[in-house]
Amino acid sequence: MALMATKITIADLFPDDQGMILVAKDAVDGLPRHISEVANGKPCGCICFGCERPMVARNGGAVRAHHFAHRPEDMVYDCTTAGETALHERAKEIIAKHRRVTLPATSVPGLDGKPVEVTPERSIDLTDVRLEVGAGEVVPDVTATMPDGRRIFIEIANTHPCPREKIAKLVAMGVEVLEITVRVYRETPLAELDDIILDLAPREFLYSSERAAKADEIAEERRRMEEKEFQEAERLVGIYREPPTASHGRAAELVEEMSLWDLEGFMDADDTLPSAFIVPRRQWQAAVFYRLMSTQYPETVSPIDMVNRFKEREWTKRDLVYITNEQSRKIAADHDANFRSANEEILAYMRRLEKGDIVYQRPGKTFYVTVDFKKRLKAILEALNEADASREAVEEAYKAIDALVKPGGGRMPDFDEWLQQHADRLGVGVREFLADDDLVYQTEESLNEIGQVIEKRVGGEWEELPEDLMGLPMVGLVNRLMQAWDDVHASDGYDWRALIK
Repeated sequence: MALMATKITIADLFPDDQGMILVAKDAVDGLPRHISEVANGKPCGCICFGCERPMVARNGGAVRAHHFAHRPEDMVYDCTTAGETALHERAKEIIAKHRRVTLPATSVPGLDGKPVEVTPERSIDLTDVRLEVGAGEVVPDVTATMPDGRRIFIEIANTHPCPREKIAKLVAMGVEVLEITVRVYRETPLAELDDIILDLAPREFLYSSERAAKADEIAEERRRMEEKEFQEAERLVGIYREPPTASHGRAAELVEEMSLWDLEGFMDADDTLPSAFIVPRRQWQAAVFYRLMSTQYPETVSPIDMVNRFKEREWTKRDLVYITNEQSRKIAADHDANFRSANEEILAYMRRLEKGDIVYQRPGKTFYVTVDFKKRLKAILEALNEADASREAVEEAYKAIDALVKPGGGRMPDFDEWLQQHADRLGVGVREFLADDDLVYQTEESLNEIGQVIEKRVGGEWEELPEDLMGLPMVGLVNRLMQAWDDVHASDGYDWRALIK
C-alpha cells in the first residue's frame, strides 16, 4: 500500500544529505513520484531518472529512512545524474508545453562605462523545442528555435552554474545561450515550477549575438576615440615641450630679487625645461612666490588662484589652458611622464616651497607664508640694504678715480667687472665682500688714497703711489703724468694740464 502523498520539490529530485534518492520516475506516465506515494518494493513501478533502470521502494520499515534504491543485480551504486536529468526533463516539459520563454534585458558597458541597453526584457515564442540533443561537443539542456530563426540553447542551473569549458564551446558555436538559475527555488513544489522556469527565475545570456554585435560596435568606436585621443595627446606633449616664447619684464625682475635673497634653490635654473607656460619657469615661479609674499594671513593662495591669474595674463600655452588634472595624469601615464597641467605645476612648486619651510599648506591645498620665513626674509633685506650702502661707498671712491683718469686718456674697467675681480682677489664672493664691513672700509680707504695721489700729481705735486693699486690700470696714467711734468718745464710756462686733456 502506498504511503501518504507529498508535494515534490526541486530539492527532492536530488539525493538528500545522506545520498538517499527520494523521487523516481513513474514507468508508465513518466511523472515524478515521491517515495511517500508509491508501493513498497519492486511493485512501486518507478525507474531512475538518470539511468532509467527499475527502482525498488524501501518505504516499508521503521528503522531506515525511506528512499528509492537500484536493484542489487543492476550493480548501480551511485547515480548522481538522476536529479539533474529529472530537473532538465521537467524544465523541458514546461518549455515544450508553453513553447515560450522570457529573455532578460541585455546591456553592454558604454564608452563612459555606464550600461547601454541592447535588448529589453521580452517573452518570445519557441519552436522545435528539444531536450538533451547533442550539438557538436556539447549537449545543451534545451535547444529551440527563436522567432527570427536563430537557435537558442537553454541551460538550467541548480547547484552550480554552467561550467566555463561548456560555455566556451557553446559561445564558439555562435548560438544564443540562456542560463536559468533555480537554486533559490529548491523548496518550491514542482507543480509550481512553470512560471519560475518561464518567467521568474534569475536568468542571463551566456552569449547573445545582439549583445556581442553591440559590444563590437562600441569597441570599434572606442578604438577610434582612443586613436584620436592618442594623436591629440601626442600633439599636446609636443606643445608642452616647446621652449618659452615670451618673457615678462616684472617677472624677470622678481627672479633677480629672489636671487639677491639667496632663493635660487627655489627656482628652476634651467628655463628650457618643459612647461605649460610660455614664460620661462623661473619667471612664473617668481610670480607665484611674490603672490604668496604679498598675501597677508589669514588670506591664502591656492594653485587655482594662480592658474586664473596666469590665464588672464595669457601666460599659459593656448592649447594647454583647459587641460584638467585627470587628462594630464593620463597623458603622463601613456605618453610623457613629465607632462603636467598648469595647476599641477603650480601645486608642485608650492609644495617645493613648503619643503623649504617657506610656506605652510592648509587643508584644501591653499598656502600662506610662514612667520619664520618672513622673519628670515626681513633679516636678508636688512643685510642687502647694508650691502647696497657699502657698494655705493666703494663705487663713489671708484668713480672719483675714474673722473681723474679720463682727462689723461686712461680707461677704467666697468665697476661691476672690477668689483668681481677685486672680490676674487680677496678670495670671497661679491656678497660676502659687501657684507664684511672691514673689507669694505679697507677697500674704500685704498681707493681714496690712490685718488689722492693721482690728484696731487695732476696738480704737479709728486707723491709715491701705494704699492697695492687695487688692480687698477694706474701705470700708464702715471707715465703720462710724469711726461706732462717734464713737458711743462720745456713749454716756457704753458699750462701742462692742457697736454693731458
